[in-house]
Amino acid sequence: MKKIILSWMLFSSLSAVAQQPVQSLRAFMQPETYQGSTIQYGNNHAAGHYVQADDARIYYEVYGKGEPVVVLHGGGVGCTYEMGQFIDSLSTTRQVIAISTRGHGKSEIGTKPISHEQRANDILAVMDAAIPGQAAVVLGFSDGAYSAYKLA
Repeated sequence: MKKIILSWMLFSSLSAVAQQPVQSLRAFMQPETYQGSTIQYGNNHAAGHYVQADDARIYYEVYGKGEPVVVLHGGGVGCTYEMGQFIDSLSTTRQVIAISTRGHGKSEIGTKPISHEQRANDILAVMDAAIPGQAAVVLGFSDGAYSAYKLA
């Protein structure tokens, strides 16, 4: 009898959840009023590429045309999607290279201890693949800013 009651409670709970309206995806610390982008940054097969950087494959996406700008998200719970507003805005006049940093999104974590120097080398590997021989503006948030600073 307990199994029947528990099964019914679980079914009722799942039915109630399934009837809730689906909320749009938001990144950490984005306000509820943020509408988000129509592009699923960090998981866009049409714009996505990989490059081998030492002991890990690093995933990046390229958008727009013009002078290159590298966009780096924050660490911890960071992801490329949280930089969506920057990418949306910048890609209208620039070529945006959005990197999923080591251990985030589709990028591998590798086998070596993570350091900002290693992440700077990952950025260089992506730049060499995406814009060989060119310089770029590098924009980073939180941990991405530390990596950009080490790159500089």
